[in-house]
Amino acid sequence: MLRIAFLMAFLPIRFYGQDNNRVNFTFLANGLVIGYPAQPKLYSISKDGKTEFYDINIIPGDVLINQEDLKKIANAEDSLFVSFLNYTYIKQTQESQLYKIRIYKKWFTYSWLVIKIYDLKKKENRKIIPAHPGDQYAYDYDTPDGSAVLIRKK
Repeated sequence: MLRIAFLMAFLPIRFYGQDNNRVNFTFLANGLVIGYPAQPKLYSISKDGKTEFYDINIIPGDVLINQEDLKKIANAEDSLFVSFLNYTYIKQTQESQLYKIRIYKKWFTYSWLVIKIYDLKKKENRKIIPAHPGDQYAYDYDTPDGSAVLIRKK
């Protein structure tokens, strides 16, 4: 536990000394803020299938991204995704879930963004229809421009 606390305290430091932007993205999983997810990745996929990765870090309420990478993203026509592992503990058993979320360039200009992720294995979320068949999670988001709400079964 001490090792995890140490990592959570010092992992974001490598980003503060560089030319980085803080983008106000808040990730919630089943109503709880995702604090320091493991293996955060921001990547783009071009129309010809080429993938480019950008170095990011996610801290509660913010995504830290290098300013040069942010400029590349702003000028690209590629599809953007963020992925990360979220660890939870249920009855002293560690569970992990890999989330892959489609994001849009416009979101980087917003003053705030809340992405709400729902675990479809939980009873209260079983009526939600996932964006991709076979996914174990679904998500919606709130932005200053409005919200995208998930479709639910009756």
